[in-house]
Amino acid sequence: MEAQKDHYEVLNVSPTATTGEIKKAFRKLALKYHPDKNNNNGDTSERFTTIKEAYHILSDPKKRSAYNYRRYLKNPLRANKPQAYTADDVLHLSNKLTSELGLIDPYRLDRDLLYFQVMEILSDHHLSILQAANDNCINSEIVHNITKISGHLSLDRIELIVEKLQILSDADNYLTKKIAQFMLNAKQQYYWNRYKIFVAIGIAILFCFLVFLAGK
Repeated sequence: MEAQKDHYEVLNVSPTATTGEIKKAFRKLALKYHPDKNNNNGDTSERFTTIKEAYHILSDPKKRSAYNYRRYLKNPLRANKPQAYTADDVLHLSNKLTSELGLIDPYRLDRDLLYFQVMEILSDHHLSILQAANDNCINSEIVHNITKISGHLSLDRIELIVEKLQILSDADNYLTKKIAQFMLNAKQQYYWNRYKIFVAIGIAILFCFLVFLAGK
């Protein structure tokens, strides 16, 4: 059986490609491989169908996210990752991910991949290891790492991550406050990004009004 085609390779775009880049790549390939342009050639028609399927998945945020997760699970590099058996192992995984993220341009960051990696570190298996060890120093470092790198993610995903982190905080007041502050900052950033354009417009209108009054 033929292996499932990689939709990103089909459209010749990066997994971090924006929606605009995906649309541009699709239009270019669709124009080249459309059956009407190639006398309904069988190979070309099949290629065009594959291109449409890839675009159908990658142009829809929910379908793209689900596809990215399936793609992540099948990644051979993930399958060869060392297993975590101790709290120190889990800490090492969080340290490694934090270091790797520091080398990546935030504007080209694959946020789906980052989310999957964070949730894998905070898997039920790893959390049970950390709870059994009950090492406040290790838990604190892991919370620090995860909150540091998760700021790049959307609010709905941060909320799911925070639910996991709260299991680590348990009765530790310091960690509880740190996680709560992280969640508060994430919400503030979300609402600022959502409404800053209206704030800017309001300030511009106010400025124009003040200039108008000053000129009278």
